[in-house]
Amino acid sequence: LQLKANRPDDALVTANNYVQKSPGPGSAYWLMMCHARLNEFPEAIRLAEAVVDATIQSTMVRNKKISEQLMRFYFDIEFLETLQNNVEIDQYIFEDFKYFIENLLDAECFLINEIDIDYSLFTRNIFIRLLTRMPNYKEISLTEHSFDLQRDNYCFKFYFLNQKDSVQEIRSKYGYYACSTVELNITWRKFHSRRANEDLKRYIGESRNKYQFSSWEDLSEFSLPINTLLISDQYLFEFLDTFKYNFEGLLKNIRLIPLSKRTIDIVIITSENIFTKDNELSEQNFDSRFERAFNESKISIGKFLKEEEFNLTIIKLDKKSNPSSFKAHFRSCVTNTTFINPHHSFTIFGPKNKIRKNDYIDFTSFLWVGPRQNAKDGVLKVAQQAMAKINNETKEYNNISAQFIYPKRLFVHNEKRVGLME
Repeated sequence: LQLKANRPDDALVTANNYVQKSPGPGSAYWLMMCHARLNEFPEAIRLAEAVVDATIQSTMVRNKKISEQLMRFYFDIEFLETLQNNVEIDQYIFEDFKYFIENLLDAECFLINEIDIDYSLFTRNIFIRLLTRMPNYKEISLTEHSFDLQRDNYCFKFYFLNQKDSVQEIRSKYGYYACSTVELNITWRKFHSRRANEDLKRYIGESRNKYQFSSWEDLSEFSLPINTLLISDQYLFEFLDTFKYNFEGLLKNIRLIPLSKRTIDIVIITSENIFTKDNELSEQNFDSRFERAFNESKISIGKFLKEEEFNLTIIKLDKKSNPSSFKAHFRSCVTNTTFINPHHSFTIFGPKNKIRKNDYIDFTSFLWVGPRQNAKDGVLKVAQQAMAKINNETKEYNNISAQFIYPKRLFVHNEKRVGLME
């Protein structure tokens, strides 16, 4: 306010007090702005470098905790204040959202805030009180939030903000989940509440009703912004035509669309069962079949994204690899927001959409601790073990040695490091 009122000397005094009271990138940023306004550029540049260094260091520290803390949740003060005070918020949603915050013990929680939380705000807002009790709670400034959004590609981030423009930007440019209080009142009960997550199990059958999953089009009602897709299925590539029909049906109906600020990471973990039952391809040697699986995957993804808009990694696990092919037994699909479990296989439908095997398919949201833990203990653990093995044994993907030998166990399109694992 003092800077806007053209009182830079007063602003400098305030900023110095802020730095002494709360040292960090946020306060240093405002001190930098004051020196810049006073044309004291050497000091402003020194502070700018310090802000960038501190933010990078903070990001690196958080990245080291990925194995311990799977997901990150961001809230702004305005969202939590509106949620507390808006009489139009459904009471069920109000109570359910309280329970949601109480169960973020396994996640990192960030409050986007530029002011000190005074006692009156703390006492009148139950959501702020709950959030500050979380073991991995931290306050960050708008500057830190902006830097984190733009520079850190970690895929499991969820945003609860009240600025409509920010919500739309986070979705369309970065592919993260983002929600305002207005949208919360509309979508929470149906898709994200505890009750919804308990009810989002569908029987795979031919009847078209809300309890059955009869085509990939039924997936579209669960679609959310996406920047990451991880599929683990050891029988995904049994038949070429069946793979393409189901894979493209999945991609189309989770609404795989380009993002303007990041590439989309796609990782497939499978086994040596590649086109083993396909009459036309089964006689080819394994290397040829594996390469064909990779190229066909690229062709299918290319119907939705340009080559520069996605990273694709296919990892083949076998009995001699570490982790072994037994670990690929997890049939699951993980996006940055959702855990999908088809129980039997993702090749659910055959020609003319005929169901190959009656079973169940589950849809659960990472907003809840159960799905987060299931993914962490299952497919994400296998993926991280495989990537760690690769990274430990080679500096470049085209020089794979020991357990992972290119192209026998690994194909990569675009990036040499997989954003999902970063």
